[in-house]
Amino acid sequence: MRIKIFEELLPLESVFKTITNLLKSQYKISNNSQMFNNSFLILVIDPKNYGVIICGSTDAPNERMVLTIVALDINSIPKLLNLKNNLKVIENHLYELIVNYAKERLLNPFKLIPIDGLAKSKYKKKIMIIERNFLNQILPVLYEKFNYHDDIIKYPFSIFNIDKTGEFWIKVYEPYLNEIESNIAPNSVDLIKTYKYYDFAGSEEILPRIIDLIVIENANDIKKSINIIKPKDQNIENNESDNNTEINDNIRKSTKWIVFLYTHKKIRPMSLIDVLKLSEGVIKFVKIFKKKSFSKDTEIKPVLIFLSVYGYEKRVGEYLKKHLYHDYKTVIPMFVVPPIKNEIWHNFKANNGLSQEEEAAKNRAKIYINLHNKDSKIYTYIKHNIQNAKENYSEILEREKEEKRNFYFVKKWSKILNIDKSNELLNILDDKGEFKEEINKIKILDE
Repeated sequence: MRIKIFEELLPLESVFKTITNLLKSQYKISNNSQMFNNSFLILVIDPKNYGVIICGSTDAPNERMVLTIVALDINSIPKLLNLKNNLKVIENHLYELIVNYAKERLLNPFKLIPIDGLAKSKYKKKIMIIERNFLNQILPVLYEKFNYHDDIIKYPFSIFNIDKTGEFWIKVYEPYLNEIESNIAPNSVDLIKTYKYYDFAGSEEILPRIIDLIVIENANDIKKSINIIKPKDQNIENNESDNNTEINDNIRKSTKWIVFLYTHKKIRPMSLIDVLKLSEGVIKFVKIFKKKSFSKDTEIKPVLIFLSVYGYEKRVGEYLKKHLYHDYKTVIPMFVVPPIKNEIWHNFKANNGLSQEEEAAKNRAKIYINLHNKDSKIYTYIKHNIQNAKENYSEILEREKEEKRNFYFVKKWSKILNIDKSNELLNILDDKGEFKEEINKIKILDE
């Protein structure tokens, strides 16, 4: 299946007519193709080769339109093997199989279509090429007609090597993803936009490269950083003009978080190699994305969130403990959900304030600076201490601000991810590490 989510509520009936008019000159469009209340179904039939099911639906709460394309090999459906030359019977049979699911697209746009033999055909290169080609035909026309464009550039993330099918994993993670997305707006006053199931694959690629959820938000710490705490009447090397320059630079500079939420789609714990590959890809992507889409004064801070129903390798937890964000220039913030051993789930330094030792060092520095402020001609033998105090005080303040920013960022995302209940929300495995009964039903359809 190929998915395209339009992050706008396009007029569904107009989209249906546009796609139908585009395809009818090249393919046989079934008379059973039709509009429903909040969704549509288009059947493209070639009795000798394949069928294509195109469904569109609205996701009104999130102001989206969802388009899915599923190709199938008619020869893989037992009931159709002897009906190759009877187009009408084939159309009616396929319609009867999928019409109720098409009507339910409003409630679940990714509901699996239970056609015997359908899933096996998905692994065929021919089927994936058909789905890609239909998507490539449809998208440019819709983009032009509705003046729509993708804000995010394409990039070859190494995320196409998955077990089973994409539909299978959507069913596994979709309820939790929906809860996460519903928590974003109430907890992020700086939210700019969210993107669901964004496909980074280029137009010539056969396999999709999907990141499940992307969140872009303004980093409100720039406004807070203007109110820099300084000792009263501070009279040190940075003069008032320098301070004003720093504040004006902060006002002009824009900082944004771009959060990538990726679900692990392999039937084994997520490996450290998988974590590092995607982390490296995100770092490279952000550099290109910033250069092409933002001004030079904009800072883009990437964050990676992993969801894994099978948990993580032990080495992932060890990596997060030893590679804290800010300690290494090549390390980006990461969250792993559910937490490893109910403890490790991020690599932030996120304390709400300084340690006792740091607080004492800060107070000592303030004493020397205040002495200098009271008497600029203070004895030369403590001038060295004053110079050190100025440098240490500045460093300590910056560290304090950074850790508080991290603290509130982690706290916010803990709430969004409902981290305290994440084990329960992803608890679909039994004691043997096998999928529970409700997920086994999906496995049967997917095999």
